[in-house]
Amino acid sequence: MKQLLLCLLLGSSSLPAVGQAIAVPFTSSNLPIVLIDTQNQPILDDPKVTARLRIIDHGPGRRNLLTDTPNQYKGFIGIELRGASSQIMPKKSYGFETRTADGGELDTTLLGMPAEHDWVLTANYADKTLLRNSLAYELARQQGQYASRSHYCEVVLNGEYMGVYVLGEKVKRGSRRVNISKMKSTDVSGDAVTGGYLFKSDRPVVKPASGFTSRHHNPSFPDDDGQFFEVEYPKAKDLSPAQLGYISAYVDSFEVALDGPDFANPDRGYRRYLDVPSFIDYYLLTELSRNVDGFASSTYFYKDKDSKGGKLTAGPAWDFDLAWHNADYADAYLAEGWQHEYSNGRWNTGPFWRRRLLDDTTFTNQLYKRWQSLRATAFREESLYRYIDSTAAVLEEGQRRNFQAWPIMGQHVWPNPLPVAATYADEISALKHWIQERLAWMDANLPGNVASTITAASLARPFASFTSFPVPFDTQLRVRYELRQTGPVHLELLSPVGTLVHRQQLPAQAAGIHEAEVANLAAVPAGVYFLRLTSNGGCQTLRVQKTTH
Repeated sequence: MKQLLLCLLLGSSSLPAVGQAIAVPFTSSNLPIVLIDTQNQPILDDPKVTARLRIIDHGPGRRNLLTDTPNQYKGFIGIELRGASSQIMPKKSYGFETRTADGGELDTTLLGMPAEHDWVLTANYADKTLLRNSLAYELARQQGQYASRSHYCEVVLNGEYMGVYVLGEKVKRGSRRVNISKMKSTDVSGDAVTGGYLFKSDRPVVKPASGFTSRHHNPSFPDDDGQFFEVEYPKAKDLSPAQLGYISAYVDSFEVALDGPDFANPDRGYRRYLDVPSFIDYYLLTELSRNVDGFASSTYFYKDKDSKGGKLTAGPAWDFDLAWHNADYADAYLAEGWQHEYSNGRWNTGPFWRRRLLDDTTFTNQLYKRWQSLRATAFREESLYRYIDSTAAVLEEGQRRNFQAWPIMGQHVWPNPLPVAATYADEISALKHWIQERLAWMDANLPGNVASTITAASLARPFASFTSFPVPFDTQLRVRYELRQTGPVHLELLSPVGTLVHRQQLPAQAAGIHEAEVANLAAVPAGVYFLRLTSNGGCQTLRVQKTTH
């Protein structure tokens, strides 16, 4: 999910109170209508609370009335909050499961999607186009990969209009989702123990109940604890020690091969373990969109049984609402540069794989060949613009209500880059303009292309390096940074929701490495903060933690 690496400009948006939408008259929609009734129970992060769900949809081109009889679903659900940093947003995202009257799991089809019981309602609060996730998933499908099916809808919660949402499939194992072998807890040897597994790398908050830690550190951060991988299937209660041991050993063998001197050898190297085409597709989609969460957070992998050709596979694509020029940190707002090269601090490093693979010229040549193929099909400007424009047209009515309920259009909310578009049409236009620039830059710089300048993008960052110590800190904190150009440096400490805690002007310095102490932090409460440095070239942000008051 999303890293809380906030690179905010000063000031706050005039937003409704957390969890409260402004009342908007709502009687009908061209989109499906989703009504949720929790009997006024608060929806928690965990556990799920029981609620009733009704869905009204008469199909494309037909009007859906709030007073219509539910014709798509009428029954029970268990619902909870979902997301990490998205939970600080006023408009919440939800996960829910369809249930029988006695609380059991109920596989059912919703809005024509294949029958299942696990679903998500995504708010896309900070994405004012409301379509960045949908665009990424559509492109993944055009690449030939599975991606979550979904439908736009308008949601009413306990009688209150909540805006436009995306009702879609939760990422999970299943014959119509991530189609890998079903496992039993007794599958502990032979071919049975080799798959299928679904796991992910995500933001390092608290380690989940089931998973494993890589023994191979990111070379840029040798003191890091290693990437943790959360195993989502088999579920924690069903995952046997033998199964956890197998998948962790398989990933370790892959990493040993990838990190070794013969890593590019087709027989002895990493290709024995890796489904290369899936990693190429994921790499290209992540880089095209400059997904700030890519490579490290909300990044899924799976492996099927050896008898089914099971190799480590990247995907499915997930969590792109802060992609496509929608994050003002980690250089993700730039049309130039590589997201895989960004490793500012220890918060968004991810596995070392993404850089090491690019040391293999066979991989980069395949990457460029695949790029050329996609540029003639799914990644053509005309194709991308057509999808964006057609989706925006479907959302034209609903987005007006959405931004009446949540009046953020034209205002800065985390982590929108500047300048902030004034209207929905301007948001769509800005997205298309950025995509045009991004495509042109990747055409000229993609590895495998003889004109590639893969390391030149580092010049786009205002600081060649930026670290802080000690980690964590108590009352004293020092920063070390390398300026690319002479000029002043502003230092700011921000809370996780962007509140300015401390501001400090550092002396004007020449280009080079400098060190400074952050003053007056003794009274700052313990907790997680975000340290931002701003120079003439831009800003970079680092996550820090204070242990004592």
